[in-house]
Amino acid sequence: MSRAAHRVESVRLAMADELLDHVDDMLADRRATPEQLRCVVARLAEALPGVHRLSAAGPRG
Repeated sequence: MSRAAHRVESVRLAMADELLDHVDDMLADRRATPEQLRCVVARLAEALPGVHRLSAAGPRG
């Protein structure tokens, strides 16, 4: 795999990690509105296909 592709994968995984942290925060915040939760779920739905592709492609070296 090229270095550029590896960097893109690393960035995508780091962004997914940050998104999961944000989701955890939103779920812990009892003041989160339905609109805020809907928004964070939409971001998850956008991120999951890319992360799934990385996972399905197998280990990278």
